[in-house]
Amino acid sequence: MLRSDKSFLIRLDKISSRLSSKSAKGADPAALCKVYTETRPLMLALLPFVRKIPVYGQRIAQVIEFLMKIADSLCPGFNKIQSGWVSSG
Repeated sequence: MLRSDKSFLIRLDKISSRLSSKSAKGADPAALCKVYTETRPLMLALLPFVRKIPVYGQRIAQVIEFLMKIADSLCPGFNKIQSGWVSSG
C-alpha cells in the first residue's frame, strides 16, 4: 500500500469516528457544526484523493465541496476570508 493510500484510509477512519460520535447524532445544529469543524480539515485533505477516483471522482469532489460550502455558511466560525478554500484543481 502506498503511503498516500494509507494516509487516505487513516483520514477516512477519523471522519467516520467523528460522525459516529454522540455529538454528531440528532439534529442539534451546534453539535453538527462542532463535528463539521473537526472533520473539515480532514475532508479538505481527502479531496485530492477523491478527484483521482476513475470516472466519478471529479463529480464526487464537486458535491463534497458544494456541501462543505453550505456547512461553512451555516456554521459559525468561518468568515469570508476563508471562502476561497475550494480549489478546482
